[in-house]
Amino acid sequence: MLVMTVALVLMRTLFGIPLLFELISDRFIPMLQVDTFLRLISKMGGFVAGKRIGFFSFFVGQLAVGALLGVLYTLVGRRRLFLTGALSAVWLVSVVVLWPVLDSSYRGLPPGWALVVTLLGLALALALFGISLVGFHRLVTREPAPDTAPQAEPRIGRGAFVLGGAGAVLGLASAGLVTRLYRRSAIPYDGIETVALQVDPITPNDKWYVVTKNFVDPRVDRSLWRLDVSGRVETPRTYTWEDLIDLPLVDQETTLECISNGIGSGLISNARWRGVPLGRLLEAAGPRDGAAHVFARGGDGYAHGLTLEKALEPTTLLALRMNGEELPDRHGYPARLIVPGAYGEVSVKWIDRIEVLEEPEQGFYELQGWRAERVHTMSRIDRPLDKRPRPVGRPTRVNGVAFAGNRGVSRVELSTDGGRRWREAKLDYRGSRLTWALWSLEWTPERPGMHELAVRATDGGGEIQTAKKDGISPDGATGYHRIGVPVV
Repeated sequence: MLVMTVALVLMRTLFGIPLLFELISDRFIPMLQVDTFLRLISKMGGFVAGKRIGFFSFFVGQLAVGALLGVLYTLVGRRRLFLTGALSAVWLVSVVVLWPVLDSSYRGLPPGWALVVTLLGLALALALFGISLVGFHRLVTREPAPDTAPQAEPRIGRGAFVLGGAGAVLGLASAGLVTRLYRRSAIPYDGIETVALQVDPITPNDKWYVVTKNFVDPRVDRSLWRLDVSGRVETPRTYTWEDLIDLPLVDQETTLECISNGIGSGLISNARWRGVPLGRLLEAAGPRDGAAHVFARGGDGYAHGLTLEKALEPTTLLALRMNGEELPDRHGYPARLIVPGAYGEVSVKWIDRIEVLEEPEQGFYELQGWRAERVHTMSRIDRPLDKRPRPVGRPTRVNGVAFAGNRGVSRVELSTDGGRRWREAKLDYRGSRLTWALWSLEWTPERPGMHELAVRATDGGGEIQTAKKDGISPDGATGYHRIGVPVV
């Protein structure tokens, strides 16, 4: 099994072939209802902690399975037949059960080739397991040559010695490869939030919030990558990155917020994107009569649907650049969707397929019951957040962010008495109706004691942010951000 582990990790690192636990996760996680999913995540200590547990547990479990198969192999009579049947059954069951997710590629292979490569990779790994098991078993069970010379004490057999050395080498190799894979995985940066006493109007790429379903995000080879536009269209199209970059591009500043962004949290960031309006690609393909939906798929197996009407809006973008640079790997290189007004999960990263459909199809998190099509108006206090007492009669700066999807922010108000009275704050930055607003206000406390600060925003249509407190499930959190500030 150590041989198989080395092979699997090398194939994942070099060729982007998904590991078995990645395929299992992608196949079964969408089947969990959102509340069940969140309960399980909570019991594991959070989404990132759950990923870490799953990552290392898989490799430990893989070794345990290998040990069990090794024991069975020594006990059965017709060993070769048993091993061939067992490994063939494992491959066949894996293909049948995991078929819907086998066309993922973390290097950018088109789906058809990705399917073939994944099937061959799994077969190769199982074959290496079988060959190693047979060879190592033969090594330690081979009859030693007769030796009539007297022995002072028993010696370790040559086969056992060789096997022990091979095990040590393979153990070190597999541990090193798994550790290296972990270090380049998404686990160390998954869950990054954009928070500061004063956030930048345009979030630097390395400070952008990150939420990903993946254990290890794709690193796409642009020479392999293609974007297919197909389905209910007159002329299916396939684009290379060079084809897209040669089209007339537009610049658009847009804020994205994760549907998992709790009240007062930082899973929200703002960037200047450059790319092709998705509607231009769809119109070039020519949607047929009856087409009403679009289904976007990423090379990592993630997918999400949107209406054709939303896809044709001029602000729905196929982004190729982010803040003047090529998209970072973790943000969807070489291309991703930007869908203003919807939560970030709709803006599919590493996108390689766009299908035009008559009926809606549910994507990865849609199957769980998430509803991400409309961002709730939110606001957040960034300063002050420490518990340091503020002096009576001296001005204190209060500032933060507000966001209302593609409706824009028209006003932000702050209350220093728990919501009884409100003062309008200054909007220091408001890029467009697609972006967040940065706000501030000078507050001079007039009496000592604990003061409850609360903030609320009004969107561009005049609708005030709801005060009703609700969790992130199933369509995003709502409610005012409130903090206590001591005054002496």
